[in-house]
Amino acid sequence: MKVLVADDDATTRRMLCALAAKWGYQPVEAHDGQSAWAALQTPDPPRMLILDWHMPGLDGLSICREVRLRQSSNLPYTYIIFLTVRQETEDLVVALEAGADDYLAKPFDSRELEARMRAGRRIIELQDELLETKDQIERLSVTDPLTGALNRRGIMATLERAIADAMTDRATLSVLVIDLDDLKHINDTVGHAAGDAALVAATDRMRATIEPSGTLGRLGGDEFLAVLPKSAPDEASRLAQQVLDDVAAVALDFDGHRLALGASGGFATWNRAETSHELLARADAALYLAKAKGRARLALAPTDQSPIIVVKGREQ
Repeated sequence: MKVLVADDDATTRRMLCALAAKWGYQPVEAHDGQSAWAALQTPDPPRMLILDWHMPGLDGLSICREVRLRQSSNLPYTYIIFLTVRQETEDLVVALEAGADDYLAKPFDSRELEARMRAGRRIIELQDELLETKDQIERLSVTDPLTGALNRRGIMATLERAIADAMTDRATLSVLVIDLDDLKHINDTVGHAAGDAALVAATDRMRATIEPSGTLGRLGGDEFLAVLPKSAPDEASRLAQQVLDDVAAVALDFDGHRLALGASGGFATWNRAETSHELLARADAALYLAKAKGRARLALAPTDQSPIIVVKGREQ
């Protein structure tokens, strides 16, 4: 763990760095407030700070306040120890109110400093574990447990963000709704375990095609939504056709049964005046027509009032 040692006294600074290294830390040396602040702006800043109160340019109290001002519950915690000649109770109160975690007066006992740093390290590690747990819970809340793709909540949130980005950047955006044609038949004739295996295989194949440039999510059952940022109708059409071809290429053996799938799709390009639900409704309407015209078909919902166009497929 990196430890910032900020003190304008060279002797004290070298001694603290030597002790920190002896105790298994990686000391980062700063001779004044400005160099201390610069060390905290690096991509991998120190997580523990040992600050002198009085330093040229920027004092320890100002650094402490600025760190806490920028601290977020979603960011790794920075543990701050003041090591200073100021010993009045009022100084301790001021430092703690500024956001310090601990306070030690000079001259200090090295054993006491080591114990306080060890306590700080435990707090940092505990907070890291809590953040990791929080991230895992957030990931699970938007992930479909069977396929590993985003669930309905996750993909709809992705669509909302994509629309906001497209509005800001004045960029294009398309969506593709995909329905697996044969999953119900597999479930009914071979069983739901076989259907799950086919569903996972189809999802893996679709994600491999979609996710270099877009995001795939499972809306529910055998229906999926692909969000395709910066994708115009021609690009979305080509990608959608490739997705349907990829699903049709899925074939796997399950308990002596040969499982094959097909898919139909409907896609629409955002017209800048509609909500995410309106955009999804147009793509759904295109999918409905594709399914009505036959399986393994793809339909386009134009932005104007002209009829939905079937661009791929065969009558069945």
